[in-house]
Amino acid sequence: MLTFRERELPEEEEKKRQPPWYDFVGDYFCVLLSVYFGKRFDNLGFAQSHGIHCVPDIQPPKLRKLIDALPTSSKPRKDLDIKLELHEAKSLLPILDAVFLEINEKKPVSPALELAFTAGRFYLQALQLFEE
Repeated sequence: MLTFRERELPEEEEKKRQPPWYDFVGDYFCVLLSVYFGKRFDNLGFAQSHGIHCVPDIQPPKLRKLIDALPTSSKPRKDLDIKLELHEAKSLLPILDAVFLEINEKKPVSPALELAFTAGRFYLQALQLFEE
């Protein structure tokens, strides 16, 4: 679950502002974490957005046939030996900062980051289809 905190604005500025829309950020997190850890991370949608409570898209659980397979186990990724712990992903922070620049400062994401994200989406899709 991701939580976004925004800085507090003066009352007058708060009345005029449109709240940012974070709909694509979950996709970036899932793709980057999947590539980094070699595991499947799924974006299930919002639990709350702009003060509105939502129901995440939770599909009925499927019986896992390959529970010891690398994409579905807690074993570290073999090539990088990174433990499956979020604090291990600190090297992703500069990439995520670039994503938030697009939200906060309206700066477009670089073409290199877009290309890496697209390639990562294919990788995540392969992890999602792994058991099939």
